Amino acid sequence: MSFDTERFISEIQNRPCIWNMSSEEYSNRVLKQSNWNEVAEIIYDDWQNLEENTKQKRIKDLQKKWKGLRDYHTREKNKDSSVKSGSGATKKRKTPYLDMLQFLNVSRASNQTSGNISAETSSDSSAILDENDHCVSRRPKKMTVFQEALINSMEKKEKTIQI
Repeated sequence: MSFDTERFISEIQNRPCIWNMSSEEYSNRVLKQSNWNEVAEIIYDDWQNLEENTKQKRIKDLQKKWKGLRDYHTREKNKDSSVKSGSGATKKRKTPYLDMLQFLNVSRASNQTSGNISAETSSDSSAILDENDHCVSRRPKKMTVFQEALINSMEKKEKTIQI
């Protein structure tokens, strides 16, 4: 019996509590386990005849397979965002199941964070407002010599471009 990956992905997609981190149900462990049992029952024809420890092992196998598919989706999306355009671009290769995994983009988009910049009030002219209207300094408190030189260089270029 070969594993039907397309059916597996489809069954996971129908159960957002397994994959959608923005769903309230995502943190409900009992519901999630129940949904994994449903998926296993659909995927494995002999599910009803299996012993409990075998069922648990197969559920763990399905969860590992899902993690692999989810990680694959993330890696391919990261490759897409880092592909260079123009003459240096390589021909895009066919990626199996990637189209079927597009529903994961909804989950990723709703969970993106704005970074680890701490909001702090500053009278420095290089302060900006973040998306929550907090004053955030553009420059860290302590910079390396390299960082200082880089910023100074960029500021000089910016001034010469404006002139």
